[in-house]
Amino acid sequence: MGLSAGGAAADPETGTVGETCQSFADTVARAVAQWPESPHYALEEQISRSFVAGYNRVRTGGEELLADEVVIFPMLKFDTWYALAGLDGCFVFWTELAPDVMQKLMANGPRGPVDPQDEEF
Repeated sequence: MGLSAGGAAADPETGTVGETCQSFADTVARAVAQWPESPHYALEEQISRSFVAGYNRVRTGGEELLADEVVIFPMLKFDTWYALAGLDGCFVFWTELAPDVMQKLMANGPRGPVDPQDEEF
C-alpha cells in the first residue's frame, strides 16, 4: 500500500501540512480505497489513548508512539487488523496485529496491568 510515516505536524497558523508531514486523512482515504471490503473504525479519544499507552508498555525497541488519532481496519477474512495512527493531522505509524493482540494493547493501556506472558513487539 505504500504507507510510510511522516514527521512534522500541520502548521497551526495556516492549517497546511508541511513537506515532511504525510496527511493522516489522506493516508486513511488511501487505505479505504486499498481495502474496500474492510470496515474501518476511528477509535474514540479514550480508547485511542489506551491503545497508544498499551502499545508503548509492551513494545520493545524503537521510539515511543505518540498519536492522537487511531483508525483500525479489521481484515475479517484474514484474521488480521491494521492500525493507522496520526498526530496533529500527520500520519505517524501503522502496524499489523492479530485481533487478540489488539485487545491486549487496549487492556494494557494507562490503567491496565501488563501480563508478563503477553507477546512483545
